[in-house]
Amino acid sequence: MRHDSGRKLAFGCGLLVGVAVIGYLLLTHGPHASFWPKCLFHQWTGLHCAGCGMTRATHALLQGDVLTALRYNPLIMGLILTGVLALACEGIARWSGKNLPLRLHPSWRLVRGLVVLLIAFWIMRNIPNWPFTLLAPP
Repeated sequence: MRHDSGRKLAFGCGLLVGVAVIGYLLLTHGPHASFWPKCLFHQWTGLHCAGCGMTRATHALLQGDVLTALRYNPLIMGLILTGVLALACEGIARWSGKNLPLRLHPSWRLVRGLVVLLIAFWIMRNIPNWPFTLLAPP
């Protein structure tokens, strides 16, 4: 059991360091640096995938511009902000021993719902009529 906890801690620390490095590179080099990967789906089809606009959205979010981040990719930014809130509540609940209303309870139903939501968003952001055009990145 202890070995498993150490592995989880190492994974969490590695993930945190990776996110910090990516955040630092994004802040110092911006979203248009040549080393950021381009969206192959957009290059091949001209359509937007569910993740299009994420690099620019994350850059805006790191600069504190939440509205611009939401404009680039409203679904993923909303999910990230919700996830951060849920993780914070989970951490507070575990640390304090109190049951808070927003707790992490992953299930297959949640995963299926997120997949359906992502596919629906992917389709809707490529419909060339208003209000769906608001979902495509500028």
